[in-house]
Amino acid sequence: MLTMRAQVCFYCPAPCTGEVGVTMHFGILCCNNHEADAIRDIRAHLHRTNKVRLGQAPEFLPEFCTFLPPTFSVRRSSGIIEAGWSLSPNNYIHPQFITKVGGEWYLPACTDGMSRLVPIRSFMEPELHLPGLTQAIMDRTIAILEAGVYVEAVNQQQEMAVAPETPIPAGSGIVPMIIDGVACRVVM
Repeated sequence: MLTMRAQVCFYCPAPCTGEVGVTMHFGILCCNNHEADAIRDIRAHLHRTNKVRLGQAPEFLPEFCTFLPPTFSVRRSSGIIEAGWSLSPNNYIHPQFITKVGGEWYLPACTDGMSRLVPIRSFMEPELHLPGLTQAIMDRTIAILEAGVYVEAVNQQQEMAVAPETPIPAGSGIVPMIIDGVACRVVM
């Protein structure tokens, strides 16, 4: 949580020189020496919560993004197909994520002040199909999301597991704890 926090690095007592955020008030404060650690830990958090930053979709899902036009049609909850939807604007105050909910991956979409999550697989429905998007591309897209675009960050965290005897210094509002045999720091 970035609000109401001392401006010190999460990993050491050095003054904070930056932040790596998930949303406007949720992220990790860090010093220059620990920026890579903060990026790793935020990506691991996104992996564990089944989220992918919408702004990074072209990097991780280039095939799918190639076929996603600026506006597209969606099936409303009433069953009516409505044109003129687009990806929700992605910004610092309101970051957008590709999200897995109930076993299905969704894109955030909006139109005329309304927003909703659109199942990625819905673009294979005949009425909503995106020209050029094949079942093979859709399958690869879902496979990439299922494998986890940030899984490497989780792997790096697991490689760093330290013995319970290893001390981790406490800082202002940060308490050292051992969770599942791993020494870590928890913001209180």
